[in-house]
Amino acid sequence: RKETEEALRHRHAFEQLITTISTRLVHVGLHQMDAALDEALADLGRFAGVDRTYLFEFDDSRDTMRNTHEWCAEGIQPHLSELQDLAVADFPRVADQVRQGRLAQVPRVRDLPPEEAAAKREFEREGIRSLVLIPTVCRGKVVGFLGLDSVRTERTWSEEMVGLLQITANVLAGAMERRRAEQDLRDSEDRYR
Repeated sequence: RKETEEALRHRHAFEQLITTISTRLVHVGLHQMDAALDEALADLGRFAGVDRTYLFEFDDSRDTMRNTHEWCAEGIQPHLSELQDLAVADFPRVADQVRQGRLAQVPRVRDLPPEEAAAKREFEREGIRSLVLIPTVCRGKVVGFLGLDSVRTERTWSEEMVGLLQITANVLAGAMERRRAEQDLRDSEDRYR
């Protein structure tokens, strides 16, 4: 009974976090959006007890991807500036799963198969022991993913946690799409002027 009550409290707290993040992102302007996304990743990372949270976007062809936002726990090395224009082909299993709109979970990086050697090398270079990637979807199209890394320990994310992370990923994707649309509109207005 105590375990069930604790699980319900945790779920309720996560749902409140999602509501807080969503409300914050709805009420910020374009010039504040990047900071709000960074703050959302920090809140999510602390709540989930992970070492790094981040957002990646695929390019239009979905052949390359880039890290757009990142939060790291204290003592964890950031990689935002290094992870730009990465070839999706270097991460065949996890990137293909995400591009198809499916979760990609790697509970133990060291157990990745030989065909994932490039991905394994990159994950190990970043110190990642476990990770989960959740697709971000806008208008029915996968545009990127939300990632959570565990550097200090190996871990697996429960189905319930993954479901809540998917909701969070959709909220973040909506905010990023709004930012992109507002920027496109401003660029168009500038060209018109």
